[in-house]
Amino acid sequence: MGSTFSNQIGQKRIDLADKITDLLNENGKETIMIGSIHQSHEQLLGLGIDAAVITACPRLAIEDGPTWPMPLLTVPETQIIMGKREPEPYPFDEFA
Repeated sequence: MGSTFSNQIGQKRIDLADKITDLLNENGKETIMIGSIHQSHEQLLGLGIDAAVITACPRLAIEDGPTWPMPLLTVPETQIIMGKREPEPYPFDEFA
């Protein structure tokens, strides 16, 4: 898996990507951190990952995710899958 973060101002959540990477690794999911200004499926496919957690703009996973050849997850979705958050009500990933 990949835990992605952006270098763009306002979307640079490296600490969050690091926490998600640790959470996934602790739960047996081999995960690498991936940083770039813009995430693309070509970039991620070239790394040989099966899925990615988008810690930058959650709209990428929500709106563009269906067009990608791999699952894209938001941070809350990942936390739900790992049993760290309840699925109801659906938690939107928001920037504070």
